[in-house]
Amino acid sequence: AMELRTTQMINRSMKEIRILAGRFDWYPRVREVLFAAHDRKVSIKVLLSTVEEANQAIIGELKSMKAEVRKLPEDWYPIRGTLCDGKELVFLIWATRKDVKLPIYYKPNYTKNEGLIGIFMDAFEKKWREATAVT
Repeated sequence: AMELRTTQMINRSMKEIRILAGRFDWYPRVREVLFAAHDRKVSIKVLLSTVEEANQAIIGELKSMKAEVRKLPEDWYPIRGTLCDGKELVFLIWATRKDVKLPIYYKPNYTKNEGLIGIFMDAFEKKWREATAVT
């Protein structure tokens, strides 16, 4: 349901898309709407916590659509999410690392709450400044 909501948000975006992901394994499910957003001249920024051989094809496609891609300075960050036009947010918060035996995370949420969106945007922008460009 959250992937469908994310797809719908990206489809409606007119200015900017901000994605904070691990490896961005779910990219194939939003690939077409991201290309459509690129065609609409929407700015796309993607922050990844993991850059490895497994996601190089994804990174290559993102760069082909002129998306900016950066790597978080740390290997783990407990927030994942997609923010569109500063108005809609789908997010997930991990309570434990994903690689522990029984990982715990809070139910994914969709919101238009300005306060939550502001917190996510502040975190995204801070991490963006700290991140390194992926080439």
